[in-house]
Amino acid sequence: MCCGTHLNSLAQLQVIKLLHTESKRGHTLLYFVCGDRVLNTLHSALEVQYKLNVLLSSPPELFAPMVEKLSKDNRTARKNAEKLSEELASLHAASLIQSTERVLTIQRPAPDAEYSLALQRDLRDTCEKRLLLLTMGEQGGAQFVFRGPVDVVDKLGKGLSQKLGGKGGGRDGRFQGKFSDMALVEGAVQYLRDNYE
Repeated sequence: MCCGTHLNSLAQLQVIKLLHTESKRGHTLLYFVCGDRVLNTLHSALEVQYKLNVLLSSPPELFAPMVEKLSKDNRTARKNAEKLSEELASLHAASLIQSTERVLTIQRPAPDAEYSLALQRDLRDTCEKRLLLLTMGEQGGAQFVFRGPVDVVDKLGKGLSQKLGGKGGGRDGRFQGKFSDMALVEGAVQYLRDNYE
């Protein structure tokens, strides 16, 4: 059954632009625009082209290679940042291991998965006898990771989460969650010190 718009004359189309085709279920779908939509599509394309001209400082024919280069540079920068995070975590872990404190604490300005995993990896043996509280983020949006002996984390995890005014969960010596008020961290650390002998 045809549900399309019927024209009295092809002249009513004014102009038609074939865009692309797509194979689907053994058929070929043809995408096109016509009439005023051709002009609207051209107008939108020229607006995007102008913005890209400004952002990339290059003519349209160089957009594709410029974006490919930026994407490659971004991947390289991300890998380098991940390596630096891991190296920094290892340095911090070495410093914490030398500490005489039974409750180890460290605060990072933003959530960083690579840093967190590397720090926990390097402190795995240390956390069999001592506690680690890692907080990451800023006021209004932060995360915490609590590591230590399994029985101690099971006992203190929920209380720690409440002290931070946050929510979380965990198992096997690891408790993590989210909270928003950084001012509560000091009280949470004291809670761990008071309850871990």
